[in-house]
Amino acid sequence: MVPVQGGELQPQDDSRAGAGKFRLGYCIWGHDKDHTSYGYGSVLLRGPDDIFVDMKKTLLSALIAGVILFLLCYGGLLLAINFLPYFFVDYINPLYSSGGKRDILFYTHAFVLSLALSFFWQRFKGLFKGSFILRGVEFGVVYGLVALVPVMWITFSSLDVTFAMVFSWLFYGVCQAMVAGIVFAKVNP
Repeated sequence: MVPVQGGELQPQDDSRAGAGKFRLGYCIWGHDKDHTSYGYGSVLLRGPDDIFVDMKKTLLSALIAGVILFLLCYGGLLLAINFLPYFFVDYINPLYSSGGKRDILFYTHAFVLSLALSFFWQRFKGLFKGSFILRGVEFGVVYGLVALVPVMWITFSSLDVTFAMVFSWLFYGVCQAMVAGIVFAKVNP
């Protein structure tokens, strides 16, 4: 059965659900396999494996992006500290030191970010057109404008941090989202 205008349900032949069998599912991704938007929490009648295929693609692309981001981000951090040490002088401050108590949170950041971005990608990937590189770059820019600019604005206005520091965070976040977007566009088009 599929939803039609007026909210009525019509029978649909779905060989995966079995002859004459229908499965009522809860769409947590906000669209069906044909990328038709129903909004979050829509109740759909689908084959039994559709939601698991979406979840598998989402989690796999998040894991791959997490590993790539981890390697690029922390490798880049080590290089930047060695080649731009004057920029990191501002971080020698008790404000930025957790005393080692929460270091694991710092190191898992790439995986948490990639998982969140993967869900964002799964929901809106149909809006990005072009090659996988262009789609990934556009995804990163959209994320930067929607999420990072407002956060950096409130951070700069409320904390005693330099403009250069906030701009570097914005640049870093957009680059991370672009790399993740390129991975998502390749792995989960």
